[in-house]
Amino acid sequence: MMRIKSLAKVATKLLIDADTFLLYCIAVFSVVIFAFSYSFPQEAARFPQAVSVFTFFMIVLEFITRYKKKKKIEAEDIAETKEGKESKDQQLEKKEVGINWLLVLMLVIVYYLLLKPVGFYPVTIVYLLISPWLLGYRNKKVIILTAVIATITVWLIFGRFFYVPLPMGIFG
Repeated sequence: MMRIKSLAKVATKLLIDADTFLLYCIAVFSVVIFAFSYSFPQEAARFPQAVSVFTFFMIVLEFITRYKKKKKIEAEDIAETKEGKESKDQQLEKKEVGINWLLVLMLVIVYYLLLKPVGFYPVTIVYLLISPWLLGYRNKKVIILTAVIATITVWLIFGRFFYVPLPMGIFG
């Protein structure tokens, strides 16, 4: 009986959550972008190299922050275990987060499928309005402001500064 419990703990520790998996994927992607940028002309390589180094640095900081938080939570859990309770709210919250991540993943797929037919701007605004809500953020003013400002910023940088044509869909 004791051996089964210890095996379950090891298996749980080996599994990673969706956030961590995504961070690993982005870290690998930034390393690949950095490596591929050496095939670009020297002037053109600077921007992707800078972005990939910055991204990798931010991911390392995120892992350090998570490690510190985990140690703090483990210390609190040990204290709670001595008291012998984990609330049902905490258990329910863990299940909801997993379901919400699946919904966000489905939302990303829908975003991708609607990008060309509907257009970048309306689909991006809708995506940026729905995804924070699915992840549990409820401040409507901040969500709306972020969606609009992020979309306008992307339009200014890519549409006006770099002259990159974004999918126009029904507006093009």
